[in-house]
Amino acid sequence: MSEPPPNNGFVGRVRGASLSIINANPQLGMWQATGTAIAQAPNLTELRDAESGGDKIEFNAQGHSARYAVPEPDGELTLVKTATLTRRPSVIPKFDKDPFTEEPVAIPEEVDVEQGSSREETITEAPEEHHHHHHHHHHHHFHLREKHQQRLERRKSLYEKHKADEKEKWGPTIMNGLKAFWKFFLTPSGFLITLYGLNIVAWGAMLFFLLLNVAPAMNHPSANDNNSARKKWLEIDSQILNALFCVTGFGLAPWRFRDWYRYTRAVFWKDVPAMQKLTEQNKAWFRPPAWASEQDTCLTDSTTTLPRSTTFTGEKAPPTPLWKLGFTIYMMVLNTFLQAVLCYFMWGYNRIDRPSWATGTFIGLGCGTGLLAGLMSWWEGRKVKKIEGPEVKVVAFILSTDKARHAPPNPEPISLSTLPLPPVAPSNESGACTPEVNQNGTGCMTLASNQDFQAGGFLPDGEHVLVHITFTGAPSSPDPSSVYNGSHIVVIKTDGKVFPSGSPWKCLTCGLFEKNIKEMSPTYSYPQAFGDGKRVLFGNNILDCREHKLVDAACTPERTHVYPIRWNNSPDGTGEGGAIRELRLHPDDVHMGFNAFTINGRKIGQYAYLGRLEFNAKPTAGIPLVPRYDLVKVTRLFNPEADQPIATHGKYITINRNAIAVGELRGFSGRGTEATYIGYPAESSNIDVFAVHLQTGKVRRLTSHPEYCDPIAISPDDNWMAVLDTRGTNRQMWLSGMRNIPPITDLISTSITSSTRNNGQRRFFRPYLLDRYGDRGDYFGQKINGEGEGIPGSGDYNDPEWNAMADPRWSPDGTQIVYGEAQTLPPACGGTNPLPCYPSKEPEGRRVRVVLATLTTREPLDLPAVDPISDKVPWGVKYSPGDIDPQRPEPTPGNYTLMGLNCGYADVEIVGGDDASISEVSVVYHHFSDDGSIFLSGSETVRATFPSLTLSHVDWYSDLTQTGSEKNTKMTSPDGFHLTIDVLKNIFQANGTMNTTIGGHLYTQPASGT
Repeated sequence: MSEPPPNNGFVGRVRGASLSIINANPQLGMWQATGTAIAQAPNLTELRDAESGGDKIEFNAQGHSARYAVPEPDGELTLVKTATLTRRPSVIPKFDKDPFTEEPVAIPEEVDVEQGSSREETITEAPEEHHHHHHHHHHHHFHLREKHQQRLERRKSLYEKHKADEKEKWGPTIMNGLKAFWKFFLTPSGFLITLYGLNIVAWGAMLFFLLLNVAPAMNHPSANDNNSARKKWLEIDSQILNALFCVTGFGLAPWRFRDWYRYTRAVFWKDVPAMQKLTEQNKAWFRPPAWASEQDTCLTDSTTTLPRSTTFTGEKAPPTPLWKLGFTIYMMVLNTFLQAVLCYFMWGYNRIDRPSWATGTFIGLGCGTGLLAGLMSWWEGRKVKKIEGPEVKVVAFILSTDKARHAPPNPEPISLSTLPLPPVAPSNESGACTPEVNQNGTGCMTLASNQDFQAGGFLPDGEHVLVHITFTGAPSSPDPSSVYNGSHIVVIKTDGKVFPSGSPWKCLTCGLFEKNIKEMSPTYSYPQAFGDGKRVLFGNNILDCREHKLVDAACTPERTHVYPIRWNNSPDGTGEGGAIRELRLHPDDVHMGFNAFTINGRKIGQYAYLGRLEFNAKPTAGIPLVPRYDLVKVTRLFNPEADQPIATHGKYITINRNAIAVGELRGFSGRGTEATYIGYPAESSNIDVFAVHLQTGKVRRLTSHPEYCDPIAISPDDNWMAVLDTRGTNRQMWLSGMRNIPPITDLISTSITSSTRNNGQRRFFRPYLLDRYGDRGDYFGQKINGEGEGIPGSGDYNDPEWNAMADPRWSPDGTQIVYGEAQTLPPACGGTNPLPCYPSKEPEGRRVRVVLATLTTREPLDLPAVDPISDKVPWGVKYSPGDIDPQRPEPTPGNYTLMGLNCGYADVEIVGGDDASISEVSVVYHHFSDDGSIFLSGSETVRATFPSLTLSHVDWYSDLTQTGSEKNTKMTSPDGFHLTIDVLKNIFQANGTMNTTIGGHLYTQPASGT
């Protein structure tokens, strides 16, 4: 019932006032108020966390601990202290300005909210310039052109963003506790709880001591004489306590009976508004059932366009059993009745005639009912706070320093050039690389593809880059040039100078003596230099020129050794060791990260590891028995006992976005404190890169664009990232373009969604530059190789037929980025493939190139060497040779409910297969929303089978609709979408269709074979 308008006269105003009073939500009892306040009080961990606790601990009007957060222009929330807040008249924030020039905005006064709201956005496109790739380019900040691609990412939780790496010392912790209590005391409820509690304690203690007869001076003429001071004060004390009980028993009676009525309607008639009001009344400890979270009960606020916060941890507590809510309400109602009986005896009898048993009985029963309700509220409140953390309140602000800290960076000029490579041999025949082709006799290479070519990292001097190339056409021995044949690692000068040979490259692995390369692994991938400039990691080997720099003339083949790397996986140290892949050198030059495949039933999986490199000059066990590097003190970067991304709690399924879920290790941060990896998706079908702190386990989501990303390099100072991503190509938008879908079907679909990014050997990667905070708001980085997509076949740096290849690499001084590119080749084009092939415009028609991007306005970094990190990773598991690979925990097959963080819910059905793994996942969404601005309805079913270890087949049925500021859909054809793909070959072959429409723009799947 709505409040009558003010012009209804005196009666209307009185009625409106009475409705306002009855719709207020005071705590229903002293014990319940105290219990919830204690449950929500800051714990020791919060008091010792300077970033998310400490001075940032605040309290709401109910005396419950809370955090104040301010919304930044990009929609992100950031914790602040109230002392830093400046209020001014409300202004709706505008998002139609360039993010680099937008002025600070004022946000409406404090609003107690739960999730994010919708907003309008307009893109300002930077002008696009086309230049030939041999000229220097200046590039502009990258803005996506479709509005939906600016939509807020699934936000990091405030806990994740603000968790401190170190705890406060005890002195500041005690001060934080004292400050927190003072803030609590200054709240209305805190003041009343303290004042009321002190009165109860004081008068109760006095009554207790009088009953114990501890004041002999009051026993005149005797202790039990009705005229003694003791007896009189017993009566006075009892009446005062009774009056205090009446304050809550009778003063709160209207709200107690109101809640009793609402509870009856909610339970017996499924009255959603009634249940929602009860939820609001008891939000400190109660979470409603799923049926009360349908679309018309979503938490909204029509008076503001503030983004609504998530819970502090990003998690939402499961629904509270209804009987617990009923128990507290019944106890409060019963408390009022018992108080009435107590008052009958206290006021209906004088102190001489009053039955003593009645007073004691009804005081005890009245206190008992209130205490039981308080205990229930305390117990459930503890559970809610443990999952969700303290309450978050979004407040008005003007905070230029905090906003600027996370403001997107200005675009910067980038100059592009290609590094010189050996000339292309006319053919692969012996002797085809004649002096006419290469007058220096330093080799010729093949036309090449990404299978026999890869750009590596810089040497520590920043003037040389490592590259894996394939030589061909060398003359026969004993010609000195005969060594330039097959796969090799070369180092190329970046400053335009040449080596003594007359060429700008030097081959590091050519002509090595057989005695110096015993049991060398035939792999050459990801060449990475050690900080001493004398060693190189490539493939599963380490090249070492001992006391000489790699680029020195003294570093000759006879002085160069190549040692294999071995990971022992047998208890007795025998055997060839474990198969390792995707090796990444840690910046401390002591440790190395690597990955290893694992077999789980009929599926192939992978775990990541961190180990210490230890040179073994004379091994006595294990193959090979030659000088080698052993990986020791190895830690598996996965703990099956830790929290998993998807977990079940009874009949509810939850998503833990703070879980450490390392899928494939991709490298390390510049200072070596974090490991980067591809992890379990934060949004369905959206494969992103994450970073996890090696000691604290703090997880950061680095990318959030719907397209696919995995190659990444973090700058030496940790402030920037270079990523290779399919963003801008629309390669994955038909599948992952719809944002904010919970990653539930991903339990069985990630092998599919990560494989469609390629077409065989063709990558669709584009290089992007992002700051350390990654994608956010409408900031998706600056495209390194030129704004937009160029003209196919033009040969320009932004020619879409030239695809970037893993990994990009930073120069040690942070002023340059190097990456390799390969042109699209058959069968990814031409022949039966409908996509045309284009001739290369590189010298001699070369199909690969190494691109050097120079950030021309940056000052060179001068950083100290990275100190060796600990061998121990606290959140990982120590690996002992012979350990059996664990299985990644999965939810047990069954039916579950997933609650939206803001409102709505989803019915989840997980079906098990014959081999005890999950074979099918179905989800039905009921106006599901995590952020309060995007609402998801419809259904999605994914059924997966695995004919072989690397072959996956999926049957996919989607009928999803998102509503809010615009309508989005994800639909499969009536007979579904069916795809079979090999995770190692990535050839797209599909039947049926899957289309995604975002803001009116239709994205369709690629044609089979493309």
